Amino acid sequence: MSRTNHCDMIKAQNLTFLVLAALTMLSCSPKPAPVNKAEKVVAALHDPDSKYVVVVAHRGDWRNYPENSLPAIESVIRMGVDVMELDLKLTKDSVLVLSHDPTLDRMTTGHGNIRDYTYEELLKFDFGSKYSPALKGLHIVKFEEILKKFACTTIMNIHVKIWDEDVYKKGNAPDPQYEKIAGLLHQYDCEHHCYTMTVSDKCHREF
Repeated sequence: MSRTNHCDMIKAQNLTFLVLAALTMLSCSPKPAPVNKAEKVVAALHDPDSKYVVVVAHRGDWRNYPENSLPAIESVIRMGVDVMELDLKLTKDSVLVLSHDPTLDRMTTGHGNIRDYTYEELLKFDFGSKYSPALKGLHIVKFEEILKKFACTTIMNIHVKIWDEDVYKKGNAPDPQYEKIAGLLHQYDCEHHCYTMTVSDKCHREF
């Protein structure tokens, strides 16, 4: 073997060793630590060895505030819950708002279906006084307002109630707002910290 070929072989062996060493270091190096609460919970959920107990709040802190209201959401965030469930309805002018019920009657001073009012019209109704006189003055909350304030602070379980309606189980349904919901999650950089739920398999598959 010539001296040149021998040197080339040594160089190739050294290069192979360096590549293998680098790959070994990468595989053994610890994963970067989660940068926020939501990422911490996601990491725990994907870790089969995790003993982490996930705490979920349904419609916010409804024991102390009206469900799906801004104070109810703020309260569970302060408590440090891991997953926050909230409900989405749609107004007449296609604004996504928080409400479990399709109608206003149980929770507000208004009457009738939420979808029959514009967002501005809904602001005329009080969303707190039926729960407690001390909470008079609360208004219905936009979904975007929640994302703007709390994206990535917790995992959001978004129950898209409009998809539960019978009309979405059939053809020729109104716009299910897929693009709007996905666009908002992307805008506030929380696609990986949210998941949707509905009784409609069709809507979930399409979304």
